[in-house]
Amino acid sequence: MKSGRYSRPIPEPLPAYAPETNPDENVWQHTKHARLANFVPEDTVELRRVLLGEFDRLHRRPDLLSAFVKHARIPVKIQRLSG
Repeated sequence: MKSGRYSRPIPEPLPAYAPETNPDENVWQHTKHARLANFVPEDTVELRRVLLGEFDRLHRRPDLLSAFVKHARIPVKIQRLSG
């Protein structure tokens, strides 16, 4: 591999707590309020089973996951490696 051909992300400092910049918050909001709004599990086993099923469903929806990242408005900078 030749150096200089690949880029790497540059970390950006984020506030200690800023849920609006965290795509995970969008995943939880979508799962809790859209998909499982009226779900009442019998026990934690059922809750875990259903949540894992929902996360598996989301895993197959890159368009939806991408929307969560875009909604978070996280600035992404790509830096070329020199060399």
